[in-house]
Amino acid sequence: VDGESTTKISGVVDMEAFLEGSLGAIPELAGLGDAGFDGAEAFGDTRAVFYISDSTYLPVRALVDLPIDVLGEEVVLHMDFAYTSFNKRLTFPNVR
Repeated sequence: VDGESTTKISGVVDMEAFLEGSLGAIPELAGLGDAGFDGAEAFGDTRAVFYISDSTYLPVRALVDLPIDVLGEEVVLHMDFAYTSFNKRLTFPNVR
């Protein structure tokens, strides 16, 4: 990627199980029972691909496809990340 040697890691995440398991570990949500996890059913299996730098072991690219059920229709949120620098100061223009 951009002339840098990388390793590709890809897989599929069962988002419903992941969210139920993750949120179940939060004590404040554990008391809600099944009602606290109704939203997890809206998420489908998520495909993720990461390209990791062989020299720094930092991610340089990531692709994620997250299917979401919205009112009975499936919408796929496609995220494509490109990391071009790390630990560098960011400057923002003064916009008013």
